[in-house]
Amino acid sequence: MLISELVAVPRLRLRFLSGAHHARRPVRSVPTTDLPSPQRSPTGGELVMTGG
Repeated sequence: MLISELVAVPRLRLRFLSGAHHARRPVRSVPTTDLPSPQRSPTGGELVMTGG
């Protein structure tokens, strides 16, 4: 699945906060986190989901 396809699912109400230029990249995994700074966790290819 591409990031743009995931963001396009209406019931998820997702939007890009940054990185929209990566919309055509495939999603390899989707970890969740409650870390205050989640940008430290990914190693590449992950779509990090956070409620914060």
